Amino acid sequence: MDRPPPDTSCAEGTARNRASFDAHALTNGSDSRPMVTQQRPSAGYMRGDSGATPQTRFARTRVVAAALACACGSSDVTAPTGTTNGTPVVPARTSFTVGIAGGFGSGTYTVGDTVYTFGAYTATTNALGGWTGDAVTSALSEWSGRFVMPARDVALTVTPQAVNAPLSIGAFVGSTARQKTLRYYIPPNPRGLLLVFHGTGGSSRVIEKGEGFAIALEAVAAGYGVLAYEAEESVAGDLDGNGKARWDVALTLTNTDFANLDALVVRLRATGLISASLPLYAFGMSNGSSMVIALGALASQTDLATRFPNLRFRAVAGYCAPGSATAVAITRTPSAWYVCRNDNNDEVGADGVARQQQNSTTLQLRGISTDLAFNEAAPLYDERFTRAGSIDVATSRALVVELKTRGYLDSRRFLNQTPDVISADILRLGAAGFPVLSALTATQRADVSDALRETYADHQLFSDQARRMLAFFARF
Repeated sequence: MDRPPPDTSCAEGTARNRASFDAHALTNGSDSRPMVTQQRPSAGYMRGDSGATPQTRFARTRVVAAALACACGSSDVTAPTGTTNGTPVVPARTSFTVGIAGGFGSGTYTVGDTVYTFGAYTATTNALGGWTGDAVTSALSEWSGRFVMPARDVALTVTPQAVNAPLSIGAFVGSTARQKTLRYYIPPNPRGLLLVFHGTGGSSRVIEKGEGFAIALEAVAAGYGVLAYEAEESVAGDLDGNGKARWDVALTLTNTDFANLDALVVRLRATGLISASLPLYAFGMSNGSSMVIALGALASQTDLATRFPNLRFRAVAGYCAPGSATAVAITRTPSAWYVCRNDNNDEVGADGVARQQQNSTTLQLRGISTDLAFNEAAPLYDERFTRAGSIDVATSRALVVELKTRGYLDSRRFLNQTPDVISADILRLGAAGFPVLSALTATQRADVSDALRETYADHQLFSDQARRMLAFFARF
């Protein structure tokens, strides 16, 4: 029995439809002009676009519709999924772009992603001017920030503010015969004076570089004067036998550092650098944090208040250390804590992070004004090491590549090892393992180390809450 000839109309129809698709893919709808191929934007610092452009999605839907409709003209074929009455429906967008002029963090993000933003200016002659361009700027008040990606494209501009704050260097003896160095800038008619306190092993140089100077620039931009002084042990060495050169934070009448500072304030007023009525504020890092919390407590104890009458502070702020429980228990001075989330210091750690939170809660329950904020880990963007001003863009990018090649960055560009582990590997492997970093100067290597600690949210002074701290001070 002869078989009927094969029906080829379906194959022909498929071929026609495929040709129709090919033509559509090369032209934009009814427009006969060639459609420009759209390159997928590079991903930002989180997940990027997970699908094709709307045009290619539309074209692919036409192919599926054509293939399913090829029932040799049959009228009983149901319209395929993704169509309405045979008309293709373009799926809703789930990815949108962020563009940042004057900053870093541009890319393509999925709705709900956390977007990390950074100002591109160096913290050597500039403070933050502001973020503009979209409603998300309500969440951006510092040089770095983050926001949750909305279901729209976002265009932002970050503008720096030029700040001229040349530091003067002076010497002061105080209550002892040892000369200490102070560094300061006091503009005409300041709204207040911020005293800056270094950490263990530090000096007044804390204010002249890196994040310390970045905070100083923000303070000057807000109208404050800034001054960094030194602990007695910074010049005398270890005096109490604990093996460390640091501030004495004990609430005692014989505290040499308290006596030195009281005499310094008297001297500043006597020489006309500040007026007797100028408000005093203080912030400190690590052991310097413990010092400012202690200074805030002096006015609460009669004998100490009498012994050190010039140490009266409107408000104080500590970075990366809780301060003594005794000082926290008696202070009436508004006090803030700015905390490194992943603080790995052997005298702070997770317990110290919790204590800083508890201290702020304690003051709040006592009716004392307080503030608490965290420096959270952030992705390491390519130009991160330029912020301190000692490293150029090309070198910064090469350093990031080096760290990524060694496996220290995860898929989101976050550090997956502590800065201490990375530092140990650098010492162990040397130039063979880290040729770019090993070629840097000592100053540049120190800036890289500081940036890694801040990026990881480890024990490091950070300027990411500088304007928040200043807003807290401005209340008093």
